[in-house]
Amino acid sequence: MTIAEQGSLLSRQGLVLTREGKELAHLSGGSLATIFGKWGAFTYLPKPRQIDGDVLVMTRGLAQRNYYHWTIQMLALIRLANQAELRFDYVAAPVRYPFTIETLQLLGVRHEQMIPMHHYTHVQAKRLIIPSVASQFPEPEAIHYLRNIMSEHDWSLYESDNRLRIYVARRIRASRHIVNETELIARLQPLGFQKVYLENMPLRRQIQTFQRAEVVVGPHGAGFTNAVYSRPGTGVFEITPTCRPPLFFHYLAEINQLPYAVYFAQPVRQKGIDADMRVDVDDVVNSIRDFIDRPPQTHCATV
Repeated sequence: MTIAEQGSLLSRQGLVLTREGKELAHLSGGSLATIFGKWGAFTYLPKPRQIDGDVLVMTRGLAQRNYYHWTIQMLALIRLANQAELRFDYVAAPVRYPFTIETLQLLGVRHEQMIPMHHYTHVQAKRLIIPSVASQFPEPEAIHYLRNIMSEHDWSLYESDNRLRIYVARRIRASRHIVNETELIARLQPLGFQKVYLENMPLRRQIQTFQRAEVVVGPHGAGFTNAVYSRPGTGVFEITPTCRPPLFFHYLAEINQLPYAVYFAQPVRQKGIDADMRVDVDDVVNSIRDFIDRPPQTHCATV
């Protein structure tokens, strides 16, 4: 943790400045150049809004626009602040997407404590509390903290006996679609799978869905981040293009004791690691059936 007396925070990218306006690059998630473009060094900064209190900084780089990075890298910062016995009056957080506000509220941050950070927002606090940014890979202490705190809510379904088999589809996102997904889902329905779209689902319901999940199947995407909240033993079957290494959710599954499998699908309409995919439906259904019957720690099926 770093404390910046009379420090200021610029933009949802998380640029930290001293009281004299000097960039603290090693603590920041952006720069004047990334915020204002090539003329950043010659730009007059917007006058900061004065905040009468201590502000916890929770906005950096990818975390301000990606659910995975927000959950893995930002949310556990509240735990670190509490462990260090650093009390804060406000939390500076991006508001580009609803999940940031929803998760903070579920972690006990009141709406009136939130300072919404937009692209050109500039605030100056009595003290900025700036945690070191966590790794982009899941860390056990952070994952266990998030899983446990969400399981303790009165709305939690962590102990529910009504388990689900879910297929996480991608409706809104422009990448990593399975082009023959309709055929795949039709073959999975007799196995008890139901299709879910997470993009517009309230966060609490997303958490409840993954708390109840027995098996989760779907193409690689940030929605799998909700496996943070799954109970040990929940199976995770990720479908990803052959050109995208399956790193993040493999680690998450290992931490939460979730049997994990990855199916490498052939990319189509090439977009590199974000390519759409085509699967051999018979092969992937058989792989999922085998995974359910004998869930391994790691299982790879390549088409």
